[in-house]
Amino acid sequence: MNPALLLPLFTAILLTVIYTRSFIRITGLSLCVGGIFKFAIGGVGLTLLLTLVFGWVDGIAPNPLIGVYAAPLLEELLKLFLLIVLFRHRLVASENLQLYRQKLLAGIILGISFGTLETYLMLITRLSSMDNAAIFGSIPLHLVTTGFLASILARWKPTRTRLLLCGLVIIFHLAYNQLLLLPLPLSYLSFILLLTGCALLLTSLQRPRDFTKDA
Repeated sequence: MNPALLLPLFTAILLTVIYTRSFIRITGLSLCVGGIFKFAIGGVGLTLLLTLVFGWVDGIAPNPLIGVYAAPLLEELLKLFLLIVLFRHRLVASENLQLYRQKLLAGIILGISFGTLETYLMLITRLSSMDNAAIFGSIPLHLVTTGFLASILARWKPTRTRLLLCGLVIIFHLAYNQLLLLPLPLSYLSFILLLTGCALLLTSLQRPRDFTKDA
């Protein structure tokens, strides 16, 4: 393996482990096995669907810019739609704040499963590429963006507010992709962006407030 890949690989693994442990420690929550399976399978299925779509598009009009600009838009919109569908099955919670955290955890599980399969698919198809720092950022990236999407659905009800905030999530994803295009070591700024996103999610979990007031 190229030594240049070791830093982003280590950062991605460390970020995912620390974030997951911090989430459980702060919330004290966990989904039942059936809930974890449902959201994990949803993330895997969505990844496979998008892989087929982008493979078909690349076969018709090969253009590397599609992955940079179109992928974030399509990925985040489809993840948002999938979360809306899965959240129709009510999660068990004793209070509004707990329900908010349950939904956020469900979104994180979906994002991790999405990013894990995407990472594997990129490893077996693009390992010879020199800019594979992108590969190891996939898991924390989708952990953060899907967590934000779940937070938006759980916290805000007005459609306009949801659309605006979802647009910011897409911009976050686009910014990450743009930073990856920078030459090393500037491309490592993308991981600083991911760390910032994780910090914002953890901060929102620590606020003991009734989120229905924001509806």
